[in-house]
Amino acid sequence: MILRSSDLEQFETLKKVQLITSLPGAKPICLVGTRSADGVANLAPFSSVTHLGSSPALIGMVTRPDTVERHTLKNIIDTGAWTLSHVHRGMMEQAHKCSAKYPAETSEFEATGLSEQHYDAFSAPAVAEARIKYGLRLQ
Repeated sequence: MILRSSDLEQFETLKKVQLITSLPGAKPICLVGTRSADGVANLAPFSSVTHLGSSPALIGMVTRPDTVERHTLKNIIDTGAWTLSHVHRGMMEQAHKCSAKYPAETSEFEATGLSEQHYDAFSAPAVAEARIKYGLRLQ
């Protein structure tokens, strides 16, 4: 089956989003944890995380353009710190709720019932319920 751009224009919005996001295939979902300069914790799901290098260790992430307010991107730029927490089956529902559009002053941790985990000398929170989590600094 061949789909053209004109075919996609006929799809309902949700059906088009589901199709387009599935085209690259299965990808792991991570929750990106940040904290604003004002101290508000933020949590957002990303599937665009990739390994860039191992010596030095480099992890990259693609974000949508900042044509609208992007709390995660702003927090990373402002503070330079972020965490990645891998999502597992037991936290899927809560992780999905993190994709809702919350106001900047609302913590997705509080809104979804996920728990913050803190590390000494690192401002960005991780998800305590995640089995794999690590902190990163913006380079």
